[in-house]
Amino acid sequence: MKWSEVTCPDRNYGEYNDKEMIVRGWFLDSIGVDLDCIPDELFEPCELLNINGISLSKPYEAKVDIRDIAGTKHEIYGGKTWIDAFCREHKVLMHVRAGHVTRGKYFYMLKKHIEDQRPWVSLIKAKNGSYYVYKNGNHRITFYKLMYLADLASYGHGTNKYWLYAEVCDEL
Repeated sequence: MKWSEVTCPDRNYGEYNDKEMIVRGWFLDSIGVDLDCIPDELFEPCELLNINGISLSKPYEAKVDIRDIAGTKHEIYGGKTWIDAFCREHKVLMHVRAGHVTRGKYFYMLKKHIEDQRPWVSLIKAKNGSYYVYKNGNHRITFYKLMYLADLASYGHGTNKYWLYAEVCDEL
């Protein structure tokens, strides 16, 4: 599928415009995505975790591999694909234009211990071993996951450079 054929989902804060789609496409191009043939990897599911009725442990800091983050508890993004989650994010235009989401800045920020991150990424480690965005981090995790998936599509194998520190609560 071409980027020009991607239809962005409905959202609550206004219609998409050409400028916004150009900026989103520019970001994808900057991380090595072929806009004339978006890799299947970007259509990997962003799972939705239902947290109703589950108990959680006290939070602790953990080093987490991006490959182990399966989705989110937030219905806006979860239950779709990672490219869909990216299209739904309302802060993309602001972050990309400001230069906040370059590979170097994301690697640097996410690899700091959580006491040095504000706000830090907050995850739930589910009983199945997968992680899900809990409170903070949907935008950062989505950008980071797209960077990882773009590398996976380009090189045909995973890489161990996509890890981050997060505040984690275990599902009990």
